[in-house]
Amino acid sequence: MNASESSVTILIIDNDEGMTTAMSARLENQGYQCLVAGNGEEGLSTFEAQRVDLVITDLNMPNVDGIEFIQKIRDAQAEVPILVVTGYSKDYASELCHFADVQVIGKPFHAQDLIDAIDTQLFLNRQERLAG
Repeated sequence: MNASESSVTILIIDNDEGMTTAMSARLENQGYQCLVAGNGEEGLSTFEAQRVDLVITDLNMPNVDGIEFIQKIRDAQAEVPILVVTGYSKDYASELCHFADVQVIGKPFHAQDLIDAIDTQLFLNRQERLAG
């Protein structure tokens, strides 16, 4: 299924405005609808207010960091897939392994790797919902 046909909404959370701008431009070019937040606290507000099909988040952010954000989403029983895009994956590996449906992509990354990971996570999530 192609992104434009499915009207998939992706929430991108990163305190690096250049990163969120580049990611959202690339993903919107692929047909995804993107919402952007500058930190985890803003991301939580957006997540609660909008229908979101997938989240892309950084870990190292002010206020609510990526780990806290993921914990709050999972505590709310939200089964949305989450892609963690970080340059600190080894520092957070032990904390991230406790969360379901979370994939880590190390910075720097190729845009196509991100798109492939999104497509895979959306497919797996859709299969889980159909099976459940």
